[in-house]
Order: sequence, then structure tokens, then C-alpha cells
Amino acid sequence: MVTAGCAGFGTSGEQPTQTETNASTTQPTEEQTTQSDTGQTTTQSDTDNGTSDGETRSAAASGRMAVVVDDERLDVSAASEANDTSSFWIEDAGATAEWQRTDEDVTLAEGLSKLGVNVTENGIEYEGTTYQDTENDTNVAVRVNGESVDADEYVLQQGDEVWVVAITHPLDQSVPGDHIDHDELHVHGHVNMTVDGENVNFSKPKYETPGHNQHFHFEGDSAPLWHAHSWSVTIEYGMSTLAGINVTEDSITYDNTTYERSDPGTSFTIEVNGESVDPSTYVLKDGDQVTIDVETENGTS
Repeated sequence: MVTAGCAGFGTSGEQPTQTETNASTTQPTEEQTTQSDTGQTTTQSDTDNGTSDGETRSAAASGRMAVVVDDERLDVSAASEANDTSSFWIEDAGATAEWQRTDEDVTLAEGLSKLGVNVTENGIEYEGTTYQDTENDTNVAVRVNGESVDADEYVLQQGDEVWVVAITHPLDQSVPGDHIDHDELHVHGHVNMTVDGENVNFSKPKYETPGHNQHFHFEGDSAPLWHAHSWSVTIEYGMSTLAGINVTEDSITYDNTTYERSDPGTSFTIEVNGESVDPSTYVLKDGDQVTIDVETENGTS
């Protein structure tokens, strides 16, 4: 992380400030609802938003967005107020910020720049601090609908759910962190766990018990699709909420049997999107594919 006069964010969990509109603002006349692959609903409207010169702009596309930088969630709606004449802006939508754009094509990088977040070659820059994903203590992810994208090339489309995360370690945030309500923009991904060649079936009732944990869980026979209702849920925390399972850097427990990395004839891997991670520090991000594999000399592979 390269620092040059870094300023802090607002306190995590604060509600976004309502964007001020001109008196000539009109009310929505038509709404169209779409549903994303994660089951979340986004509403598109032709809302006219007043500008500083009295003109109006109409939203041709909209979606939801969350930006986390340096262990704090950015109040993007407040940052958007200074750009009330641009083709991209943020509207309040409860605890979730809703991005909107006119009928002009807007790339994700262009939209983020209106919020003071500038995309760099391997990361982002905000308020004089550059966060590079190539640095050992920094992790940067730019995802749309759970997929990594090139922000300079990607044009925002109706219903897009955007997560931009730049996290430095050690994490200056509690785990599992502030809870995000079910109907607000939260994090999803998949997990595959194998012990001696046998896939763990996370659709079993003991893993899908309704309400077993509000921050990490499977829902409605959707396993192995997991839901994380906070941006600061680690793999270690998430897996520890499941009955008989625990995952650390040095050991893995399954069905109340613990496998130590130091045990003779035992090996295991913990990966996210094909890369080895430390489960105690890695924060789950939208679209993450988690793989946990345990092999012993007495088992089968």
C-alpha cells in the first residue's frame, strides 16, 4: 500500500446520505424489475433526477454497488452528490447504494471515478492512497455479478451488482463484522470440501439449519452456494459456523475429526479461485470459489 495523505472513511454501518434533488425532479413513471442469478432483485426506473442547472437526467439503467477501501465501507451516495450533472450517479436505496446511469455507455472505471475511486493497473487509488493487489498485505477485487472484470472496459448494464474491495492486512475490522440484511446487497460464492476423496454434502440439514448463523450460511437447498452477510467474513469464521467443521491454517476438522498439517501422511489445501490462502485472514468476496481438500495416507483420493 502506497500512502500519500490518506484520509479516512465514514464509520462502517453508517447510512448513506440522501442525495439532494432539484425542485424540478419528477417522480418515477415506470418501473421494471429484474432478478439476478443470486436471487436478489433490482428495480429499474425512468426516474428523472434534478441537476444543478435545473435540467433533469433520466436513469436508463441501474444496479447496486458496494465499495470497501482500507477496511471501511465507503459512503458512495455522499461521494456522488458532487457530480450531479454526470451520466452516472448514486441514489439511496436503504442500506444499499443504487448506481444509475443515463442512456450513455458508462464503464465501471468511469463510474467509480465520479466517486473519487480511480482504477489503476493492479488496483485502485482513493484519497491519495494506492492499493495494489500485487502487494503481500493488500488484496484488491473488482467484481460484477460475482465475476472479475476489467473496470476500464466493462460497461455497466441493467441489474449489475458491483463489489469493489481493497483490504489491507492485518484487518482493522472485527470478524464477522457489521451485519448486512438479507434483502440488501451481500456476498455469495461456492465452496467445495473433500476429505479423502469424499465430497462434503453441504445440503444436509445439519449444515442448512435455518437461522444457525446470520453472517454465514446456506439457504433453501442452495448449497454449495454460500451467503455472507458482511464484507469481513473470513473463511475460518464461515466454516466454523457449520456443525463439526473448523478450518485453520494448520488444521482442518471435519465430522469432529481433526487433521493436523503436521500429521505424518496428511496433506491439505485451502484455495480461493485456485490460489492458496490463509483462512484466518482471507475475507470472502462476491463470486469466490472456495476449495478445501484433505488427504491422508489411510484414505482414498
